[in-house]
Amino acid sequence: MKISNILAISLLSIAIIFLAYGVERTESLWLLGSFSIAFLSYGFLNFKNENSFTNVKTVVIIGILIRVVLVFVAPNLSDDFYRFVWDGRLLNHGINPFLELPSYYIEQHLHSDFLTADLYENLNSQNYYTVYPPVLQAVFGVATFLFPKSIFGSIVVMKTFLLLFEIGSIVLIMRLLKHFKMPKENVLLYALNPVVILEIVGSIHFEGAMIYFSLLAIWLLVREKWHLSSLSISVAIVAKLLPLMFLPFLLKRLRWRSIPYYIAVAGAVILLFIPLLNEAFITNISESVELYFNSFEYNGSIYYILRWIGYETVGYNWISIISPYLTLSIFVIVMLAALRVKERGQRYFAQNMLFALTVFYLLATTVHPWYITSMVAFGALTRFRYPMIWSGLIFFTYINYGYEPFRENLAIVTIEYVILFGMIGLELFSKYRSSKKTSI
Repeated sequence: MKISNILAISLLSIAIIFLAYGVERTESLWLLGSFSIAFLSYGFLNFKNENSFTNVKTVVIIGILIRVVLVFVAPNLSDDFYRFVWDGRLLNHGINPFLELPSYYIEQHLHSDFLTADLYENLNSQNYYTVYPPVLQAVFGVATFLFPKSIFGSIVVMKTFLLLFEIGSIVLIMRLLKHFKMPKENVLLYALNPVVILEIVGSIHFEGAMIYFSLLAIWLLVREKWHLSSLSISVAIVAKLLPLMFLPFLLKRLRWRSIPYYIAVAGAVILLFIPLLNEAFITNISESVELYFNSFEYNGSIYYILRWIGYETVGYNWISIISPYLTLSIFVIVMLAALRVKERGQRYFAQNMLFALTVFYLLATTVHPWYITSMVAFGALTRFRYPMIWSGLIFFTYINYGYEPFRENLAIVTIEYVILFGMIGLELFSKYRSSKKTSI
């Protein structure tokens, strides 16, 4: 291995570990400085220095080892894990976490032996119903069963689950790259990505579960194992719901098999939801989803432009008015794309999934850094590199947490999306030129 590669991998590893163990998200200078070192090293290894590794597996193992080190530290970029512990403790005491708001148990002085005041005070969602589907609730339940009184112990268990999902995802990417006869080095786009490492294992975000089961569904499809693929995509849906957008793109590929495939997916999803399913579940999770789409705002792109137009024309934030239209637009665009897409082989599964996620996040009202991790995974199986660039740009929105009180730095958001749209445009133009040359 070249000395320059060894140096870049060392800088990447040290910067990520330092960021995870020694920096708070409010310390913007240290946070963004160490991330910049990590991302520049990542860029050198994957772009400037492309195809220069004699042993990709060794570098992949280093990426996994960095994740292992991050298992044993509490998240410093997110406090969502407190809600994971809260829900898990409810489950282990036979209480459906979808039934009541956290504030209900505190106000009624219920279950103070395991729903402690300290845990409640750390929740960032005290007056919101939980939004985490059954697959994630099962992980929360296991983590708190093994460590009923230790938040840190529960954290380590949840991170171990995500570490295993990450190892599985990396292995699947390697297998798919080999199957599609694509460069084996592409796996490093995911295995070494600082945002993927920091947000999934580092901050306990379960995009890692969705990524693994979505990739597994693709792998099973290319292996002609349709029934197992339907089960895998079902688990991915029950982990994050977003993979529902992938199903229309399978229509032309599966042809007559699409009907039994979709029926199997629907049946598996219902079965996975049954343990927590009741009238309160449907009402409360619907309220949480509606609140997410109609109230939450963070790092939007097209939505922020529409929000500005709203202030200029009607004088107020019309999120509740335009959000349903944005959701409808996502549905229409994805469906039209699925109907128009040409059946060009298995290697285009990941590209279709990447397209669906791109449309969703460009029209979303809220786009957190960890949302982009799934795009990095699917991007590694395509010729598109804008997801990797976006992962580096979006991390700089953490500067918002350095302000007291919290506020969004719209200059950072503007720079992020100007560069992103430019990158998407360049890649699409490059693809168009390549297709024209091929057809001549």
